[in-house]
Amino acid sequence: MSKERETTPASAARPTSADVARRAGVSVPAVSQALSWPEKPGTLSAATRERILRVVAELGYQRSRRAQLFAQGMTRSIALLYEGPAPSDDLITIAIVAAAAAALAEHDYQLVASPFLAAEPRWETFRRDPGVDGALLVHSGTPRLRTLLTGLGLAAVEVGGADGLPARVAADA
Repeated sequence: MSKERETTPASAARPTSADVARRAGVSVPAVSQALSWPEKPGTLSAATRERILRVVAELGYQRSRRAQLFAQGMTRSIALLYEGPAPSDDLITIAIVAAAAAALAEHDYQLVASPFLAAEPRWETFRRDPGVDGALLVHSGTPRLRTLLTGLGLAAVEVGGADGLPARVAADA
């Protein structure tokens, strides 16, 4: 006898799209379609869509933001790239990073610290899948990070390049 998890809004476990599908008598893709493309004609009947939406409300189901971003191919994250164990601790760098993080937060993005040490495997991993939507280089002082970003199709901004002057904005995307 299988134990099926009963999910209600008051339960400790957060309801999933599988819970909604099971309760509504439909497939998980049908739940996704009802929530993501309600205006798409001919794919779900109005009665099925209404049943799914009623179960969503009953269970208090909320779609996972991570799953939505994954489906869109986005992370809403910008990498703060730097070489060494920590970004520079000078006041200008701290002010730039703080301002960038605040500006990104206003647009529902997060700034993620991403150090690059001498270990080449980290570079190769980033080349294969950066896991971010863009990059911010602050006082990189070296062309290695610029080289890393070349050809990735990743928007990148560098502030205070090797010569200490504001560097160009590079957008391959």
